[in-house]
Amino acid sequence: MQKILRKALRGKRVNNGASVRSYRRGKINKKKVLIEFARNEEVSTAMCLTLHQIPKNMEILVAYSGEKEYFEKQLQKENILQITWVKRGSFMYYHALAHALWLINENYCRRDWTKKVGQYYLKIENPRSVSSYRRKFLRTYEGRCRQIDCFQADFFLCSDEETGEKLRKSENLRNFCKAKIYTIKNQEIDREHPLEFSYNGKENVLIYGSALEQNGITSSLVNMMQKVDRDEKNYWVCGKFPDGSRTDRIGIFPQNAGFKAMEISYTPTEFFAEVCYYKFNINFIVLKKVLERMYLREFRRNFSNMRIDVKLQFTGYESDIMHLFSMGDTKNVIYVHNDMEKEMRLKKFQHRPTLENMYRKYDAVAIVNEELLDSTRRIGGREAVYKITNNFFNEVSVREKAGREIEFDKDTLSTCSLEEVKRLLDSVREKFITIGRFSKEKGHFMLLEAFAEYHRNHSDSCLFIIGGCGDLYDKTIEYAKELGIGKEVALIKRMSNPMAVLKKCDLFLLSSLYEGFGLVVLEASALHVPVITTDIVGPAGFVKEHGGTVVECSKEGILQGMEEYSQGNVKAMEVDFNNYNDTCMKQLKEIL
Repeated sequence: MQKILRKALRGKRVNNGASVRSYRRGKINKKKVLIEFARNEEVSTAMCLTLHQIPKNMEILVAYSGEKEYFEKQLQKENILQITWVKRGSFMYYHALAHALWLINENYCRRDWTKKVGQYYLKIENPRSVSSYRRKFLRTYEGRCRQIDCFQADFFLCSDEETGEKLRKSENLRNFCKAKIYTIKNQEIDREHPLEFSYNGKENVLIYGSALEQNGITSSLVNMMQKVDRDEKNYWVCGKFPDGSRTDRIGIFPQNAGFKAMEISYTPTEFFAEVCYYKFNINFIVLKKVLERMYLREFRRNFSNMRIDVKLQFTGYESDIMHLFSMGDTKNVIYVHNDMEKEMRLKKFQHRPTLENMYRKYDAVAIVNEELLDSTRRIGGREAVYKITNNFFNEVSVREKAGREIEFDKDTLSTCSLEEVKRLLDSVREKFITIGRFSKEKGHFMLLEAFAEYHRNHSDSCLFIIGGCGDLYDKTIEYAKELGIGKEVALIKRMSNPMAVLKKCDLFLLSSLYEGFGLVVLEASALHVPVITTDIVGPAGFVKEHGGTVVECSKEGILQGMEEYSQGNVKAMEVDFNNYNDTCMKQLKEIL
């Protein structure tokens, strides 16, 4: 049970529930306004002007932590005396967050706060805080919290016109934010000339990319973002990251692609309901109601004040995000990157009732390979709308990466040092490689068994296994040692550029038990590396069509493929990448 809870908690945030309880109870009090000052800073001119605009019949609540006396003195100078102080984290504070008609903030609200319908949220911005909406700032925890918060704002108030103009053009707010911007002119709030966020009039497409882990789905998303035509639509990627994390993965996308941070915040009751429903299949109506209520609240918190026309749930995983992206009056599309029936049988990872419901609820189900249509249709039934939408491929980027120096990342794990890897690649040995996360469906144990037998008769061979994520890395190392090939196999985890290694290898082996497509097959083809794949739905048809080699999905089949290669019978595939991407573009335009 503890193991299940730890796994369920990964990447999730459970709060104390006080904010949510207040959110659900009671009506908005039109006589109250809640003020939050920037901590450890003087009360700004913009805030003072705002305070003087509040009608005298309204009660002013001011949130504080330990700086009450400091702000009291400043407010006395401004002759603002009728103040009710509420301590952050107290019952009165949560009640004010959920029931005050106006919220005025110089910083950002609690990250689990959701604006009620009928409330008004005014954010006061200065030049320093405006600069925090740059893309690079979103790589920090605070930057992501600020962005999540600002998309709930109805109005922004800037200290001057120059600051207002910078905010209007902010790269991670423009085109999507619907709030109005007011500025201060001649020591007064300029109400007659509000600004609107820069908007080019194009349709906005929001794409969910999860935590941007090093895997095939993320590579497919990066390829798509590199290929789409931004003269036609605005594209934003949406991602979530665990608490306190810092990520540079945002930088993998083109500079002119927007990025939207998001998260889901659970109460203990909601988290318990989710575990019961998804992990233990307890199908009580009350659990479903708790979850539906949570998804609606979290959708409002993350997306309600965004200008969105189409939402793509690109990963096709994560039941909570499936529910979130199905909401709203936009067009919603969910992707299928894998044989989900086999996913459920082998890994017990997916929740079938959710998949059945979501495939029917979304406007379209985008399947990345025609061979996955039958298994997806068995889940979604006749009611769902299925569209074949192949993943894009950027062969230019792959070849450019392959030409770089071989390097490990700071967090790379490897059974061989970087120097040993380079030495192996420069040797005359036969060099086999597979690239895929350290997970059951990738068939790495079966591949190791086949290679162990092959190596007995071909001692001048070696094998590279490179994976970006997965929980079987340590077990794979142990299994290689058990088979007596620990020194002949280089296992590498979290390497941002495996293409430089792939280019120097002689044969690529896809040993998967099932796949959606296997983008790495295209990567090997772009580098003229011969390909062998197991005979599975997804990659097998494509590999056969383009002159690759398909073998039985077994140890014996992979061993036979290796022997065929040693006899010179396995050749590199020939793929027309321009024609392939043209087809992908037509398919994407159809679902959008």
